[in-house]
Amino acid sequence: MPVCLTPAAREDPVFAGLPHDLLTFQWHGETFDLPEGAVLLATSPAYPNQAFRWKSHAYGVQFHLEISAELVRQWCQVPDYRAGLETVLGAGASAEVVGDVSREQNGLHSWARKMFENWLGACALA
Repeated sequence: MPVCLTPAAREDPVFAGLPHDLLTFQWHGETFDLPEGAVLLATSPAYPNQAFRWKSHAYGVQFHLEISAELVRQWCQVPDYRAGLETVLGAGASAEVVGDVSREQNGLHSWARKMFENWLGACALA
């Protein structure tokens, strides 16, 4: 699922250098409200609150960039997870999702690495 970074994300040290439209992995149906005083950093049509910063170094992120095809395969072995996936995407969705992640995981991991390095850098300056 693509998420869109907000204008505030362009100024944020953790999200610096990430593309405006960021491909992510999501396997959930939950959402959350922003904490009071939080700055929205990423959004999507399905879930408006995708990432936020609270104060200077606390972050909340609803999506995965660190995912691997192997981990998705493991999740697909959990009957309730597989059933939920097939309810939303149809029969045989597990193989399709594993294939999608397999094709995209290098790109996801490069953005994850950038984001985590940015976060560690911001923590070092604090």
